[in-house]
Amino acid sequence: MITIGGKTKDQLIAAIEVNGARVSKTSREMMHTDAFTTLPEPTHVRLVKLPLLVLGFRRYCNANDLLDRAKEDGLNPCPPEVAPCLRLVDRDQPCESGYRIGMRPIVGADGKLRLFKLDRNYWNGRWLRNELARPADLWRPTSEFIFLAPEEAPR
Repeated sequence: MITIGGKTKDQLIAAIEVNGARVSKTSREMMHTDAFTTLPEPTHVRLVKLPLLVLGFRRYCNANDLLDRAKEDGLNPCPPEVAPCLRLVDRDQPCESGYRIGMRPIVGADGKLRLFKLDRNYWNGRWLRNELARPADLWRPTSEFIFLAPEEAPR
């Protein structure tokens, strides 16, 4: 369970950086689009993290297939705000690991669909990054995604 809401876009970016993580340029740009909103009041949400294999994908899939299958399985897409909030609390993410946020893609400043990714590496630490999420962009079955738990759907 994490808390989302109660912070502005700029407050989220500042909090991530104060806590020793970094925000990529394109993630910053995504956070400043109209598609990225924050809840005015703090709200607790339950999340689930799972590899695409659990959703039944044995081959690569794209964002549309992923969101359709997640919906069939009762999972809800995360509001984009989950990504920076999760970056704030996941300080023990193993090195050389990364996972994505199961969310409706946001059009970045470059005009391309993107979704958030949290990763950590030995050289530059913890990051809030993003990945392309166009129909031709695919993820392998072992890729991990975060979704809202079935009963969660913040308003």
